[in-house]
Order: sequence, then C-alpha cells, then structure tokens
Amino acid sequence: MNQKYYLAPHLKVLMIMMTIFNGLLLLLNLLILVFSLIFIPTALIKVILVIFFLMQIGVLAMLIWRIVTPFLEVDDQGVKFKLPFYFPKEIINWNRILAVTEERLFIKGKVLKIHLRTAAGQFRELYINLNGIEKPNEITALLKEKITPVSPRELLSLVGGSFATRSEVKCGKYKLNDYGIITPGLVIPWEKIIAVKYAGMVIAGYGKITISYEDINGRLQTLRIPPRISSNYQAFAARLLQSLPNAELDSGLLQLFRLSPRKARLEQISVLMFIFSLVLGLIVLPPLLQYSLSKTASLILTAGFMAGLMLLLVYMFLILNKFRTQKVSPALMIFVGGLMTTCLLSGLFGFFYHSPLSLTSIKGDFALQRNEPDLAEACYLEVLAAHPDNHNLFFPMAKVCLMKEDYEQAFYYLSALYEKHPKKWRAEAVKLLPETLILQNKYEQALEWCDRILKDYSHDPRVKQVIRGIRRKILNDVSL
Repeated sequence: MNQKYYLAPHLKVLMIMMTIFNGLLLLLNLLILVFSLIFIPTALIKVILVIFFLMQIGVLAMLIWRIVTPFLEVDDQGVKFKLPFYFPKEIINWNRILAVTEERLFIKGKVLKIHLRTAAGQFRELYINLNGIEKPNEITALLKEKITPVSPRELLSLVGGSFATRSEVKCGKYKLNDYGIITPGLVIPWEKIIAVKYAGMVIAGYGKITISYEDINGRLQTLRIPPRISSNYQAFAARLLQSLPNAELDSGLLQLFRLSPRKARLEQISVLMFIFSLVLGLIVLPPLLQYSLSKTASLILTAGFMAGLMLLLVYMFLILNKFRTQKVSPALMIFVGGLMTTCLLSGLFGFFYHSPLSLTSIKGDFALQRNEPDLAEACYLEVLAAHPDNHNLFFPMAKVCLMKEDYEQAFYYLSALYEKHPKKWRAEAVKLLPETLILQNKYEQALEWCDRILKDYSHDPRVKQVIRGIRRKILNDVSL
C-alpha cells in the first residue's frame, strides 16, 4: 500500500495561478535584464537584476515543486511528509507515532496533531492544517487505523524518573491522591475524568493542562491547571498519567517532561529576550536614525541594529529547529538571546553617548505633539545652538512658530529648508510656504512661491492641485 495525498483543490488552483503570474513576471524580468545588459553601463544595477532574476527562478521552481509533489505519503512502513524545515525528512515509522488527535489551534478549521518519538528518544508534535490537504477525513482515519494506542501507564514508562513513585502530589491549590483531584470547593474522582489535554505549540517552559470531567449532575465541565515551572507541576502531570487508565489522554503531555525546571526557566528567559529585542530592533531603533547628530552615532546605531537583526534571525531558526528536532539546548537559546539583546542595547546606548542632544530633539517632538510650543521651541533651539546646520529641525521649528503666530520666523525656517531640499516635500507641507506669506499679507511673494513650486513639482499632481488652489484664491481675493 502506498497512498499519496496532495494539496487541497482550492490551494492547488491558487498555486497554479501564482505560478502563471510568476512565469509572466519572470519573462518580463528577462526582457529587462537583457535590456540592462545591453544599454545600462552601471555594473551594480546589472548585478541586482541578475540576482532578482535568479530569485524569481527559485520561486517558480518552488511553486511547481509544491504543486506536483504530494504533501504526504502513507505506506506499510509509516508516513513521510514532503514539507521542508518543520517536518522530518525521513519516514516516520508507525511504532514512533504515539497518538493522532484532531483539534482547533489558532486557525480556522481542524488541525491534525501527531505525537511522536524522535530518533533521539525525545517527544514532539506535528500540526497539519487539514483544510490544506485533499481527503482530510481519509487521512485521519488511515493514520488512526495504523497506529497502536498507547496507554497512560505506557506513556509514564516513557517518561522515566521518580515521578510515578509519589502517591500524593500538591501543586498550588490542587492536590492529587488515590481518590482523585482535590481543590478548594471541588473534588473530582478519577473515574469521572473523561479527557486530559495539554497546550500545544509551547514555545518556552511548560503549557497548561485542561481536564474534562463529569460533575455530580452528569454535565461536562472543564478544569484548567495554569502552568508552573516547578518539579511539582511535572509530578502533577505524572500522577495524572498514573491514575487515568480509561480517560482520553493527550500524548502531548510528554512535552512537559522534556526539560527540567531550570532549563525551562532558561528557555523562558531567552524568549522574553527575543520579544524585547524584537520590539527594540524593529520599533525603537530604526526611527532614531533621523535624530542622529553625528556620523559616529549613526554608524554605531546601524551596526548594533544589523548585528541584532542577524541574531534575531538566528534565534528564529533555533525556535523552528526546536519544534522540528527538540535538540536545541536552552543554554544556546539564552546565549543567542543575550547576545542579541546586548548588540541592540549597545547600539542604543552608543548612539545617545555620541549624540546626547538627540534625546533633546525627541523631547521637543513629544512636546510639539502635546501642543506645548514653548517647551518644544526651547528643546529645538538648544539643539540648533550646537548644530546650526541641522535642517531636520527646521520644519518642526516652523510648526512651533506657526503655533505662536510668528509667521515671519516660520517662513524663514520653511524657505531655508526648501532651498536645502527642494524635491522632498508633500503637498500638505509645501503649501505652508505661500500660506505663511499670505498670513503676512505678502501676496506678490506668495504668488512667486506658488509659481516656483509649480515649476519644481510639475510631475506631482497632488502638489499642483493644492498650489493652484492657493494661487487662484490669491488672485480672486486680492487685487494686485
């Protein structure tokens, strides 16, 4: 027997459409590449176009491979997945699969969860979105038919250790003994427990345990045990395995025994470092470059950002490999996480060390947003006193002057900035030039600026529309 299952029809149609579109785009890129090789002398542009063309070929090959390759194959030996990175490359023998369950996990539709032993004797879970494969019900039935169910006591024997020797276990407000689960105001006999599930896709530490049971009225109830990084929590899970011969048990519970509490804490700390670095590297650091007042500060910030970004990618690879093989050491994760955080913080502190007045500029921007023009002006003037050629502050200074109705000074900053950067204005900003002159009753100068802007931005329809409107208003309302 050798059954092959491909992508679901709707996904296959989508992939075919993407392949056709990518093929047309590849032909267009080929024409552009040929044209550039003949007529464009710049070597850098040619290299970029060649790299982009090769990337398009790779994308096209990947799409075609995904369409013609089965998602999974099932035979008498086991099951093999044809999906890179996350799934094992080798055939998974039937004796390595502990259980197959269906549940909902973050996404719409059913997810098939496969619990298996790795070659190294560890445990892992595979998640398959059944909406993306053809004949999902047939796949589920076939997998369940092929595997031999593993009893809770057999699972406990796979865990090893001294957990099973404890007759009574306390974990927080919960106590387990020979009778059942005891918690303030609730007693659940073992025979009333129907199912035990473990949280899936736990990135770090331990996941929560969900217990389904029948109450005294025969109604189905749920008890959720919050996770604790402690040996007591592991003992709690082991006692459940020891005492539930007839309940439906989630084999994912074995994941809880993968790490000792100490290693689980290290893993959790590394994930917190990753989240902190992600926020710092993608949200905090990039906007700071516009506040740089020295090349050294910009260089340090950029170097710290690039090093941190590369380590972020390394950490993401470690997390992916953790789900794929369960072989990633928590010590390695915390080392990469610490190095990543150190690089980003070094770039941040080095930036402010070599450009301390950048913090004053940021303070001025916040004051401007809070409609505090006096504080904003004081901050900007302090920076301009030390860096008079810092044109980045001219526009916010112009806004401060407009708020204080100092139109002459506002026009000074706007015109000086326009002389320095005449081609980088949006319509909402460039219209302030003639408008500040109108507020000073300098209509002839305002018309001259309108004509100049219309000439400089003849290619920008939005700017032309706004400036022509201002020009018409001047001519209609004022007799020159």
